[in-house]
Amino acid sequence: MRKKLNVIDLDKTLLPYNSWANFVIVFLGNWRCFFPIIYFSLLRGVGVLSRGGFQKSLLRVIRKIVGYEETAKTFGERLYQDIRLPLVRFIQENTDETTVNVVCTASPEDYVKYLCDKLGWGYVCSTLDQDSNHFIHMFREQKIRAIQERYPVKDFEYHLALSDDKRDLGLLRLFDKYYLVRKGRWQ
Repeated sequence: MRKKLNVIDLDKTLLPYNSWANFVIVFLGNWRCFFPIIYFSLLRGVGVLSRGGFQKSLLRVIRKIVGYEETAKTFGERLYQDIRLPLVRFIQENTDETTVNVVCTASPEDYVKYLCDKLGWGYVCSTLDQDSNHFIHMFREQKIRAIQERYPVKDFEYHLALSDDKRDLGLLRLFDKYYLVRKGRWQ
């Protein structure tokens, strides 16, 4: 028997804001991060860096800060208090003992893993390998590939998907039920 799969986007879906932007703001007060954040933000703003290039560049800088892992953990766990409770109730109504809930997001694993631990859910998100410097930006088509690889249709019934972004429609349409979330309401 196949398990059911529910896939939920994080930023502006499960959370009412962009967690990555808030995570970066945490490091603006650190003198070793301030100028690199401004520099990479300018490069992103003028189109020199892609979204993924921006995230990779910043992660490489902020991970070097003393206490980074503890800061990422505290931040990820704190996100739990901001999740949209009506949306979580809706997800729970669409969850049974055979259902696997997964957060699928472009936000980095660095803090997403701690939020998902609190939720008891799995996650598929952007990753940067510390040793090889290999970066996977979980965005658009990459989300589809990752979900299909980690949760193959032979083992999972694609039950429910939620996202705020029309660019996720390719992923959403793989599911029996899917909704675009706008300002906390699903359509």
